[in-house]
Amino acid sequence: IDSIYIGTESGFILSYPWLGGFESAYDPRLREWYKSAVKNPAGVWTQPYIHVATKELIVTYAKAFYGKDNELRGVLEVDVTLAVLNERIINTRVGKKGYAFLIDDSGKIIVRPGLEVNDTRWDETYKTDCLLDTDNSELKEIILRMINGETGVSRCNFDEAEKFLAYAPIENTTWSMGVVMPREEMLKPMHEIQEKIISQIHESENYINRKRTTVLTTTIITALILSSLISVSAISISRKITRPILKLNEGANIVGGGNLDYKHDIRTGDEIEELSNTFNKMTEDLKIYISDLKQTTAEKERIESDLRIANEIQNSMLPSIFPPFPNRLEFDIYACMEPAKEVGGDFYDFFLVSEEHLCFVIGDVSGKGVPAALFMVIVKTLIKTEASRGIPPQYVLFNVNNILVPENSACMFATVFCGLLNLKTGELQFANAGHNPPIISRSGGATDFLETPAGFVLGTIADVQFGSGTINLEKDDMIFLYTDGVTEAMNEKKELFSEKSLLDIVTRFNKECACELIREVRRQVSYFVKITPQYDDITMLTVKFNEDITPEIEA
Repeated sequence: IDSIYIGTESGFILSYPWLGGFESAYDPRLREWYKSAVKNPAGVWTQPYIHVATKELIVTYAKAFYGKDNELRGVLEVDVTLAVLNERIINTRVGKKGYAFLIDDSGKIIVRPGLEVNDTRWDETYKTDCLLDTDNSELKEIILRMINGETGVSRCNFDEAEKFLAYAPIENTTWSMGVVMPREEMLKPMHEIQEKIISQIHESENYINRKRTTVLTTTIITALILSSLISVSAISISRKITRPILKLNEGANIVGGGNLDYKHDIRTGDEIEELSNTFNKMTEDLKIYISDLKQTTAEKERIESDLRIANEIQNSMLPSIFPPFPNRLEFDIYACMEPAKEVGGDFYDFFLVSEEHLCFVIGDVSGKGVPAALFMVIVKTLIKTEASRGIPPQYVLFNVNNILVPENSACMFATVFCGLLNLKTGELQFANAGHNPPIISRSGGATDFLETPAGFVLGTIADVQFGSGTINLEKDDMIFLYTDGVTEAMNEKKELFSEKSLLDIVTRFNKECACELIREVRRQVSYFVKITPQYDDITMLTVKFNEDITPEIEA
């Protein structure tokens, strides 16, 4: 550090150590170091310039300082003369012809050998060369790396010679230092070492060749002797080894032919005997495995037979003849159920409570397989028993729930939607026990999900009240019921079929009969899931109201 200065915002200049000789026109606020520091609060290094007092070439680090109110008070500058940089860095000897230089972040030379003040005044800009202005593309590329703060060594042709240029950034500055050394000077020590290595290699080759000839002769003689001994020994040993192996192979063929009672009797006292004993044990284990497999297969066939029978029983309990009431033309009804396993927990039902009332139900029991199917039978039977009394749907669900709760030690439950349709007036009463809301399609209006009162599932808590609702159906109005196996059907991308897709299909095909609508929904679900296995039961029920057009029965 040559000197330290403080230029204040009021125009005063303070220095350490104190130097006179400041020009009367000198105003620190107008100097480039002052203005740059104000623009860059983090501090800034300047390009070389002429000191106003010493008339020397210097570079400056400047940083603005502020008062308590964050008001600019002035700029602190620290000066370093280029003479010091030249003496301590640039003039350091680098080989015989090498030299060093510094550039800033714009490619301008800060210091290099031979840099002089010339006749530049203190209030004039000191002009330095910018290495980016060179026509040498190789040198220009290296300078760009230096500006970017990279470290490295590159080869470059300039000043009519090939040279190496090593470069690295200088910490806490925006400068980069480069060191130039001619190629021949850099590689001279390597050439000397190369010549010594080649000479040593030739000497080593001669020594190795002599030793190799001796060793080769000895090896050939030894090999001839050993090969004769090995041939004799190999014949004897091979006979001893192969005889029990051939016997073991013969026994394996016998066992492979189906004789699992055959036993190997090999006593060699080595690994062959252990292999023979292992083979005998494997044969015994195989006999046991085959016996167990026969028993397991028979048991599996029995279970599959039972499941087939259970599936037939379950299907027989669900209405499956359509149309179920051929003489009743005031409504059209269709339903289907496809279990995910041999038997499922979904169910549906419909029946005439009276000549004027049709009851229809859809439900989904928790779990899968036989337990769900058994619980389903109980729930379905209880619902039909209670509904046949002609009571409203909410009381049907209330009574069934109170019957299920005391005996439900398995903690199973069911979601149920129950509807009671007046075939004369089109009035539909309904109640919901936690089931998916149906879709209501109006013949002259929109298709949307039916707003159903919130309701809890059946079988868990006694005395639960189930809310009810009432709507009126007009001619060709349709109500579509389903279980979550439809909307939650999943494809290979783990995407769900969704309520939106179901609503779109019902909207497009709401003019079809109940049967065709359900078949179209099933086709669309199958197309969506493709080869993905079915993980849940798929159940649907559709009722289409045709008004009271029941033919009169003659007395």
